[in-house]
Amino acid sequence: DKDTTHRSPMNPTVKKRIDLQVSLQQLKTQKGTTANFLTREDNSRDLLGKFHKDRSVWIRARRRVLQCLSYQFPCALQLKQWGILKDLKCRLCEKYYRERNIPEPPDSVESVGHIQCYCPALQLPRIAIHHGIWRELMFSIRKSSTELNDASETRWHFPSALSPEAHAEWGLYKILEYMGLHEILPPGMGKNRAKLRKDIEEYHIAYAIDFDDSIIDTFIARRPDGLAFDTEKKLCVLLEYTRAMDTVEDWAERKEQEKNERYGPLLGFINHLSHREKSGWKASQTNFTTGVRGSLHTNQFLTRLESLGVKNANTREAIRNITVQKTLS
Repeated sequence: DKDTTHRSPMNPTVKKRIDLQVSLQQLKTQKGTTANFLTREDNSRDLLGKFHKDRSVWIRARRRVLQCLSYQFPCALQLKQWGILKDLKCRLCEKYYRERNIPEPPDSVESVGHIQCYCPALQLPRIAIHHGIWRELMFSIRKSSTELNDASETRWHFPSALSPEAHAEWGLYKILEYMGLHEILPPGMGKNRAKLRKDIEEYHIAYAIDFDDSIIDTFIARRPDGLAFDTEKKLCVLLEYTRAMDTVEDWAERKEQEKNERYGPLLGFINHLSHREKSGWKASQTNFTTGVRGSLHTNQFLTRLESLGVKNANTREAIRNITVQKTLS
């Protein structure tokens, strides 16, 4: 009827939901790298939309995330593909090595992954970002860990989680002292170091592991990002956080293996010393890993939070949300 105006009975919310479902169906037909990234399961993709819609986030941060997701970030690798640059070398690395007169520097390709995770010129801001995300996450775990032990007291203790702005990294001396496996002697004559070195040497000999002075020095210098203790059941958990590049599908599994290999010998030594002293303590490791572009294995992350006493499901979800947002920001 020419004189009749027809209006849709659907409100804007319903329309948005329909548009979302249409977009999801269309995404399944795409086969590019961006579509492959967005359709990975169990990677917290639901939080990317929330981040993009959050107007409290700086517009340049949201734009950068979209550029990284769509492989449009103007790094040398992308600019060469567009015909704007002829060289792939990282310009920041060249300047960094030139200022330090380092001969024959490595030829690093300037990609998003290199800029975010490896470029030596950006090491300090990269460490600051890592610490900022980890402090927030660790303090949230400490504040939300409400599980009680048999004595109706808080089960887990996080001595290295000081506040959202500060954390302490305990070395091997302090970890063993907390567990009653190493006595901190008065200053002087290097007795602490000598006794610990002797224990480490004995551990390597007992398991036929090759070692030298540099290996022992590295052993003593290891400092996990955080610690959790259950004094009643005598459990010590080394906590590690990593912000990694999430280009390949098994990015998190690779980083998990790398972290486990890094701290495996330290755990072996602590458990060996505990067994020798008949203390009953057992040490293990829990890793938290987020991707630069907002990836996070949802089920694994939530399960690990629960294992550290965060029993409220809504709280675990809130921690997941803020962790991904901090990573993207």
